[in-house]
Amino acid sequence: MVTDTFRIPTRTFTDPATVRLINTAYLTEPALAPLADSDAERAILEALEGLTSSRRAPMARPAGVADDELLTQAAGYGWSYVNAAFCYTRTGGNRFNDETRGAWYACWGPDAAVTAQREIVFHLTRELDAVGVYENRTAYRELVAGFTATFHDLTADRGAP
Repeated sequence: MVTDTFRIPTRTFTDPATVRLINTAYLTEPALAPLADSDAERAILEALEGLTSSRRAPMARPAGVADDELLTQAAGYGWSYVNAAFCYTRTGGNRFNDETRGAWYACWGPDAAVTAQREIVFHLTRELDAVGVYENRTAYRELVAGFTATFHDLTADRGAP
């Protein structure tokens, strides 16, 4: 089913501290950080390292994700985690997207951390159900991201597909 997005109302959303939990297997601190005394020094080291690093190549992405939809390194620490949310898809999709593109989703409000935990429980349970094994230990890190943007507002149409 294709939805005409121009018919969905929009609203401006601002929250300086939305919460998303990321599996720590996918999260690493900047490797050069211990070698620098300041962010400026680290930027110099990263620029030098980047001259020969294949990790600096553009991120592979689904056909529907345009260059101007992705953050650049100028966005600061964490930019690649945001991009990865859109670029790495999952067969069968997720609750908020199909398998043609990923989605960044984060929780907001006074219970943001609890809601994020419940989201992880939902997805992890689905994966454990698929393999039929329920012995698992996974560590997550809380990412806090601020947003000020205009988004489609689906709250008035809760029963829609």
